[in-house]
Amino acid sequence: MRQGLADTEQTSPSAFILGYRPWLDGLRAIAITTVVLFHVDRAVGSSPIGGTGIAGVDVFFVLSGFLITTLLLEERQRNGSIALRAFYVRRVRRLMPALALLALGVGVLSLLGLPEVPARATLVNILVVAGYGVNWVVAFSHHEFGVLDHTWSLSIEEQFYLVWPIALIGLVRWNVIGRRLFAVLVTGAAASMVWSAVLREGGEAQRAHAYVGTDARAYGLLLGCAAAVLLHYGLQPAAPWWPPVRAWLAACAAAFLAVFFLMPSLLPQLSNSLAIVALCTAILIVQLSSTTPGWAHKVLSTPPMVWTGRLAYGIYLVNFPVIELLTPARTGLHGYALAALDITVTAGLAIASYFLVERRFLKQRSRASSPTRRRVRVSVPRLTLPVGIRLGAAALVVVVVGLGGYVAARVNEQANPVLSNEQRFARTAADRDVVYDAQALTDYTRALAQHGVTPDETYLYLSKLLPASKSLDRAQSDLNAAINLSAEVAVPVRDAVNAVAAAAGGDASAICALRPAENCLPVPTIPAPSIPVPIPVPGLDRP
Repeated sequence: MRQGLADTEQTSPSAFILGYRPWLDGLRAIAITTVVLFHVDRAVGSSPIGGTGIAGVDVFFVLSGFLITTLLLEERQRNGSIALRAFYVRRVRRLMPALALLALGVGVLSLLGLPEVPARATLVNILVVAGYGVNWVVAFSHHEFGVLDHTWSLSIEEQFYLVWPIALIGLVRWNVIGRRLFAVLVTGAAASMVWSAVLREGGEAQRAHAYVGTDARAYGLLLGCAAAVLLHYGLQPAAPWWPPVRAWLAACAAAFLAVFFLMPSLLPQLSNSLAIVALCTAILIVQLSSTTPGWAHKVLSTPPMVWTGRLAYGIYLVNFPVIELLTPARTGLHGYALAALDITVTAGLAIASYFLVERRFLKQRSRASSPTRRRVRVSVPRLTLPVGIRLGAAALVVVVVGLGGYVAARVNEQANPVLSNEQRFARTAADRDVVYDAQALTDYTRALAQHGVTPDETYLYLSKLLPASKSLDRAQSDLNAAINLSAEVAVPVRDAVNAVAAAAGGDASAICALRPAENCLPVPTIPAPSIPVPIPVPGLDRP
């Protein structure tokens, strides 16, 4: 299936040809490193990246938009048309084998009875993952995908791969090219940024939509597309002042990304920081693509960076499941020792996936496209449809997959209802015969809310602490201690709660892993006074 584009272009493509640029693999390496450190943060308690590492996904989005758009435009320039069938086959060969291997592995683990991968829910999850509808299911329901939670970003990218080539064909046919195409993409990215900001100001459901919705995260993909159009059509100013201005913008972008990932506390709380990360990435791509190779290209093109970038897809697929499955209870490890194990296992699985699975399919693609390969042509009737109908059909597929996944998730929820944190706490208390005053506990959650811990988070933390604490008084006292510990050593409350829960369960080293060695007692003491509910929050009123 080949779809021709109009030959009425008024803006001639520039001399920019993408080719293979190893520094793009270097950018992938940086992106996947930040994501891995973000995942490992839950095992370490505190990593150099921490919570900002999730922005590495936005770097991937920008790279995807840039590469796919450049390849499509160059194919159009070279052949006069874009082969949609060949494009989709290439995407399937690149993405599906490793994803299928992951689904197979998760399915096997579910049959072994691991609690993280319950069999019935895992079957539903695998079906939704295979249909690339995870992000919409998460956006419109409380369904959880467990060890496959991270595949929401793959769903966004695959939906983009499905729709964008057809949309590009339509835009170019309607003579939306050059500066007009650039303007459309930038406007779309800006609209997505605004929509994402609006959603984040809403309730929990709206914030989830802002995080995983294709419409709310499209800005990264569209900025990458805009960078490709800018370079392909040679739209950069020809004036002598532009190269130094572009270099200055790139330096500012690199500085922001470095501070954002490595020293986020130095930056103010920005409401749209992920969008800024995407914009900075697009600026860096334009700068690196427009200049002769220098020190930045050489650093990003070093063998470790290039190979990490090539393995990035496999690393992303396996890292989160590894983190979820290699728990302290299973390994007997904590902190940096557990993090080292997580990274080692992730790297080993990603290398095996690349050489045993992904590379084999890529080689098949190369042999199939070789001009020296003898081909047998079979005449197959082709169905020719207008571009608008094809675009509508692609959009319909996305909607059907999303709705199908949503329905499957809701059916699974009815059989295995997802509890709110308050309901989960009530069930945990009932299982342990803990009787409590609901109104007094509500007052306690309101008291903690004044110190930045939401009621929902309070119920979640109490659910984690109650099994080891044995009583609600002790659990509340332990939560107070965790909040104070969080403020003392500047770690998220979540990590402090995990450490306190481990210490209450007998792991005396858990809190020492958070505190500097000179301030850590051999056996951490957790105050557990017998006091009524609600209890005060000691230490939180200090400056």
